[in-house]
Amino acid sequence: MINKWFKVEVFNNHQEIADYVGSIISTDAVSETFNIALSGGSTPRTVYSFLSEFKKPYIPWDGIKFFWGDERCVPPDDAESNYLMAKESLLDKIGIANDQVYRIKGENNPEAEKERYNKIVLSNTSGIFDLMFLGLGTDGHTASIFPNQMELFNTEQVCAIAVHPVTGQVRITLTGRIINASKKILFLVTGSEKSQILYDIIYQKGAWNKYPASYVRPIDGKVIWILDRKAAALI
Repeated sequence: MINKWFKVEVFNNHQEIADYVGSIISTDAVSETFNIALSGGSTPRTVYSFLSEFKKPYIPWDGIKFFWGDERCVPPDDAESNYLMAKESLLDKIGIANDQVYRIKGENNPEAEKERYNKIVLSNTSGIFDLMFLGLGTDGHTASIFPNQMELFNTEQVCAIAVHPVTGQVRITLTGRIINASKKILFLVTGSEKSQILYDIIYQKGAWNKYPASYVRPIDGKVIWILDRKAAALI
C-alpha cells in the first residue's frame, strides 16, 4: 500500500510530464515571488525544454526566482554544470532576467561557496522553497546526498559539501533540512533502470531505508512522484 503522505502520477512521455509540471507551476506561482529549486539530470533537461517550448505563455515567469538543489564543482560553462543545463534548456528560452537566477558557483572554493549559498538561500527564501525539483539516482541518492553521506539529511546546515562515492567529484548540495522544509517537491523519474529502487522506496521494501530519497518527507509540504510508465512498471 502506498503511503498517504505522497502522491504518484504516471505519464506516457516527457511531454505529458511537462504539461503536468507546467500546470502545477502556473497554478501555484500566484504570489509576488515564487522560489523554485531546480535539479540536474536528463529527465529534468527534457522537461525544461518542453516547458520553454509549450508552456512559456501560461506561466508567470517574471515572478519566479530560480535556485539549484545541487551543483557539481565545475565552471558554469562546463558540460557537467547543472546551471548550464537549465540555462540552455529553460532560462535562456523564456528570457529570465539575471536577477531572478541564483546559481551555485561551482567554480568557487567549495567551502566558501557553501557558506555564500547558505546566505543566499536564507536571505531570499527564509529556508523554505515553494517548489523543489528532485531526481532519483540508481543508488537511491537525491540532490547530491549519497548513501555514504546520510548525515546530510540530519544536519542543521543549509548547504553541504558532498562527494560522489564512485567518481570522487565534489559537489555542493542543499541538505535534508532545506529539502524537507519545501512546500511542494516534485520527483521526476523516468526509465526502467529506476523501477526496482522506486518500488523499494515507495513501498518501503528491500534496502529502502538506506536510500537518501526515502527520507524526503516534508514537514508541512507535499511530495509528488512524477513517473513515466517504465519507471512505474513495478508499482
